Amino acid sequence: MDQEVKKRNDLAQAAEQLNAYIKNLRIQERSLDTRNKKIASQYQVPSSGPESMRNNLLHGLPTELVPLNIGGIEKAAWNMFYPVNFSFTGLTTLNNTLRQEKYFQVSQEAAFIMTHLSYSFPTRNAQAQGSAPWAIEFFDAQSTRQLQQSPIPLQCYGVQGLQTQLTTPYLLMPNAKFKTVLTCFQTGVFVLPAPTDVNVQVTYHGIRMRVDDAGEILSTLYKRRGA
Repeated sequence: MDQEVKKRNDLAQAAEQLNAYIKNLRIQERSLDTRNKKIASQYQVPSSGPESMRNNLLHGLPTELVPLNIGGIEKAAWNMFYPVNFSFTGLTTLNNTLRQEKYFQVSQEAAFIMTHLSYSFPTRNAQAQGSAPWAIEFFDAQSTRQLQQSPIPLQCYGVQGLQTQLTTPYLLMPNAKFKTVLTCFQTGVFVLPAPTDVNVQVTYHGIRMRVDDAGEILSTLYKRRGA
């Protein structure tokens, strides 16, 4: 008799513990539901159209993460840039033998449409920068396609630090390499008063996007230019 009473008590205690455990799980479930609803409301996108969605993203994301268009993931595009740095150390003269080649490589996840170019001199040395006519050439390294007939002086690309729009956007596929050649077109030899370091940065600006949507985005760019 005592054993049966003990057994019933044990079962009742186990049932009570199980009920308490179930109650605790339900409390946690309600808490998670409340939290999920709060998170969803913070990042809720209006259903009134793409423009409303873009405006919402503009207020909720850093500038570099805001897509340029709204659509499927294969149609998303982002602003992107690739800097190329040239460095001449301890120059005592400026002459037309100064030359450097540099490359940048497009990432493997997406293609790159190059639309603008800018340049700057990170180390401000007026003698080395203003006295020497620095010029650049750039090539598609995959095909060795030359994109201009001859080296173009940096000054032709406008004021340093500001972007200059290229005449035609240029598409670089994933993993593509792009070569830039910087040369000095100093007539004769210009002697510097002291050994001088010269640094030049050329930056290629454009749009990073999925390869499948390259044609549509290029068409959009051409339409904008024609508008």
